[in-house]
Parts: sequence; structure tokens; C-alpha cells
Amino acid sequence: MGVQTKTGYALIEQIDKQIEKVEAEQNQLIDDNEQLSNLNDILQSIPGFGPEVARSLIVELPDLGSGDPAKLCSLAGVVPFNCDSGLFRGKRRIYGGRGTPRTVLYRVALTAVKCVKADNVFKQLYLRITAKKPHKVGIVAVMHKMLIIAHSLVKNNQKWKNKMRKNC
Repeated sequence: MGVQTKTGYALIEQIDKQIEKVEAEQNQLIDDNEQLSNLNDILQSIPGFGPEVARSLIVELPDLGSGDPAKLCSLAGVVPFNCDSGLFRGKRRIYGGRGTPRTVLYRVALTAVKCVKADNVFKQLYLRITAKKPHKVGIVAVMHKMLIIAHSLVKNNQKWKNKMRKNC
């Protein structure tokens, strides 16, 4: 753990500039393509999904909105697989799939369950599951639900509408 040199700072600044350039190019490609722009608008209408989340899902999951949603969730790595052998019944774990969408969905799910809004469907799902199961199980369920909702909205070309009733 030595002192950071000037060349180290210059390298970090250069990498930051390259990241900004790539993100700007991705945003320009999405804005120039009508279909991708529409897809971006649909994804950003989901609570918690911002420009970076939408861009990551567009890039990493090009088959979003088409095909089987179960296969899409498996491709993103948010489906728990059993670890059974013979009579042994192990814990279910998520693994495999593409790491970037799983990481992005994890961060969005964490944010969504900490939201204080009473009409947050993701928080309600999380609270219902974590009443009997561990925290991570609830987060994975929210990740899975978010991806299924995103897939459905893209498939039907609709934006998010929160139809959850308010208990007053």
C-alpha cells in the first residue's frame, strides 16, 4: 500500500475518460435506433431502473422481450438451481448465466426494497418472502420478478403502471 504516483492518477483519469466515451457512444447508438430508444424508455419506466440499468440490460440481454421468460431468467443467472444428489437435498443457489445483468439487477433490487413508498410492489414482495426466509432469498425473488416484469413490458411494448391498491 504505497503512495499513489502521478502516473497512477493519470492512468485512472485516462480510464475514466474511456469509460465516459464508451457510455456516450452506447447512449448515442440507443438514441439513434428507434427500436432501442423505445426499449430504453420502457425499461426506465420501471421503478429503480435508470439509464445505466436500462443500457446494461439492452446490451447484455438482447433477447429481452422475446422467447421464454424462464430461459431469460436462467440466462441472467437469477434462477435458483437445486444441488441435489441421490437422497441428499441441498440448498438452492443461483449461479451461471451472465454476471453483468445479475449484478445490475442485484443492485437495483437492493435499492427497491429499501424504498419507503407504500405502493412499492418490489418491497411488498421482499417483505412477504423475508417474513419466513433469509434476506438473500428475498433479494433474488425481487431480481427475478424485476426481470420477468421487464420482459413482459418489452414484449407487450408497454410502460410501467403501478396497479397496486393502496390500503387506506
